[in-house]
Amino acid sequence: AAAAVDGSATAKYFAETASWSCDVVGYGAKLSTAEQNAVRLLYKDAFRCAGPVRLEGADVRFRVVEVYAEVFRRRPEARPTPKRCYGGRVVAASAARELVHKCDLKARIYLGPTALDNELALVMANCAGCVKGGRALDPFAGTGSILVACALFGANTWGCDIDWKVLRGKGEHERDAA
Repeated sequence: AAAAVDGSATAKYFAETASWSCDVVGYGAKLSTAEQNAVRLLYKDAFRCAGPVRLEGADVRFRVVEVYAEVFRRRPEARPTPKRCYGGRVVAASAARELVHKCDLKARIYLGPTALDNELALVMANCAGCVKGGRALDPFAGTGSILVACALFGANTWGCDIDWKVLRGKGEHERDAA
């Protein structure tokens, strides 16, 4: 299918002067670096790039997405065949996507009963227009999910809550009775 496309519309993406990179993502599977390189080699003819490869700051970015029917867990045997595979040029990407892992709830020492999902908190901080040097006040802070997201965007944050126990968290001397 890639060979059938008229080259005049896409020539600037495949020029010898245009640096490029190709990301490989697996949904339902975590692909090792060797597996990602194998996928890149499989699709190298589809992306007819003549320019230099640049992993960071490339002029043109391509992405191959493999979707697996079931969650693929590491086993000695070979990985399953993906159910679907998509490939194309990255038109736009959010720099905030990398922030999701920085405020992961699993890394928190204490979670209150109403902890907000980290991705939703990042969306809210982005919609609020949080920027470096900005200010954010959360009058219902709880365990601070929104404040953490705003701080990752560079805002100065303040929060309060009516439930002082949630704000305080748990200390070394306080253990869950189980």
